Amino acid sequence: MENIFSYSRDLHEYIISEAYHPYLRRYLNEPVIEEQKLLLLILILNELNIPEEDRKQYITATLLVQAALDVHNDVTSPDGHAENDALKLRQLTVLAGDYYSGLYYSLLAETENNDLIRLLSEGIMDVNEKKIIFYEQHYSDLASLLDAVKVIEAALIVKLEECFTVPRYRNFIENFLLLERLKKERQAFIEKGDAPFYQALSGLLFSEKLASLAEEQIESLKQQAETIMQEVQALCIEELHQQELKGSSVAGFYAGRLAEEPVILTSNGEEG
Repeated sequence: MENIFSYSRDLHEYIISEAYHPYLRRYLNEPVIEEQKLLLLILILNELNIPEEDRKQYITATLLVQAALDVHNDVTSPDGHAENDALKLRQLTVLAGDYYSGLYYSLLAETENNDLIRLLSEGIMDVNEKKIIFYEQHYSDLASLLDAVKVIEAALIVKLEECFTVPRYRNFIENFLLLERLKKERQAFIEKGDAPFYQALSGLLFSEKLASLAEEQIESLKQQAETIMQEVQALCIEELHQQELKGSSVAGFYAGRLAEEPVILTSNGEEG
């Protein structure tokens, strides 16, 4: 395969073009296609004996349904618009999610891969169940909280791998995408003073909402989040050194990058 980053950019542009609808684009941003999920899908499917065009369609379909699930998270976010404008924006957001879902089904129907349709449908159901647990805070401990985030972030890619081969990347996929999500949550917390994961962690540690915490509690919360990220990163590196992953394209691509990318924050809020 050509340079993976070049291929990834081309495929990203293709997915965006597939998702294009002139009316939706007038009011909404283009769907977010996460680079790390795209790279993971490329690396995993590149190891399998799948025709290029089918591989392209599988990746596109998976990331379109991921975009549909993600965009529905924004349905209740008016973002300061007037009431009528906010209602229209929410309706269009729902419509966009449904449109991406329709494209996903259409693409997979063309491949006639009923097993993948079934498995991704299971993944969609798993994601939605865990979203309820995560956002409604229906978890009893840190392990169940992290499990919910893992499924939300990784279920579709895990199901796709399961469709084509004996899964060997599942643990890495889940932990790596958990780590990526936690980094985004941390950035949101730094910029806005609020993020769903930090709200959840606040409830677990202090039985309080984030806004009610004293300064020393916030510092303790931040340190706990940093510790969790370091532990998850260590699990990712450990997984890549497992015997069954040695020599794989995924291990070759991520092992050095993870080892050279510390997740702890310096005092000025930068990774270092």
